[in-house]
Amino acid sequence: MNFSLRHSLALAAVACASLAMAPMADAKTFKWANSGDVSSMDPYARQETFLLTFTSNIYEPLIRRDKNLKLEPALATKWGQSDPTT
Repeated sequence: MNFSLRHSLALAAVACASLAMAPMADAKTFKWANSGDVSSMDPYARQETFLLTFTSNIYEPLIRRDKNLKLEPALATKWGQSDPTT
């Protein structure tokens, strides 16, 4: 993947993230296109920015990071260690 494509994908990811944090009253239509198709629907198949951005609209993680990068629940309601070795 060349630098300009990676740079474009990174800018698109930042734009999507900033739109996701915008209040609903300020919601705007965001259109974005890519020259290729998604290579897999498996979120663990490949670790590409475009694929991860695409599948993040479909799959929700068990936990995620908040704006301070601390772990917070997403699908999981709680998590912990059952004993010191597990």
